[in-house]
Amino acid sequence: TPTVTPAAKPTVSPSPQPQNLTTPAPTTLSGSAIASIVPDSLKMARGTQFSVSVVVDSKGRGISGSEITIAFDPTVFEVRDMSPGSLLGPGALVGRKAINNDKGTAVLAIARAAASGVSTAAGSIASIDFTLKPGTKAGEYQISIDKVALADGSFKDIQGIDITNSRVTVSGLQGDINADGIVDFKDLAIFGAVYGTQKGQAGFTESADLNGDGVVDFKDLAILGANYGAGR
Repeated sequence: TPTVTPAAKPTVSPSPQPQNLTTPAPTTLSGSAIASIVPDSLKMARGTQFSVSVVVDSKGRGISGSEITIAFDPTVFEVRDMSPGSLLGPGALVGRKAINNDKGTAVLAIARAAASGVSTAAGSIASIDFTLKPGTKAGEYQISIDKVALADGSFKDIQGIDITNSRVTVSGLQGDINADGIVDFKDLAIFGAVYGTQKGQAGFTESADLNGDGVVDFKDLAILGANYGAGR
């Protein structure tokens, strides 16, 4: 009688179990953007011309445009000009520039040009040129960012911007042309180099125009001489 070999039973493979796939959390940018006036502290003589920058740290957000309003005391400061900084790249577009030295405001609206990439680095977004008026009383005065708006790389508003302003200390000594707290030979040297010049002429230095009449002459020399040696 022939031996019957039983048929082999098919092997059943277990069904694969579904895996739990974790969706990665979106990258978030930590910290508020910061807009600062740099330097944050200055010591100046009356009549001095100086510049400050508005520096922005976007905390990794790209900056495509901005509108900044600067506020200042119009009896103390005069804005000569304001221009885009380096943060928006070369050829930045100026949409609005409005300087009002009667009210003490300066507004600049700017944007990057199409050929410039959106930078996420910190840097200067605007530069403002000031003159400290010759008749200013000794004391401490503030230049402030009244308003600042920033657009990110997707042209959306950046919310929650922290602001740091700047203070300017005016020397109390008449004749202290370089604002180092002493009326001495260094002030006399600066004065002598611009003696005879008038406002609008090359070389004219307002801080040497001690009486604020637009001419550096013997009357200013008399003021310097009357205060020579003060502060020592």
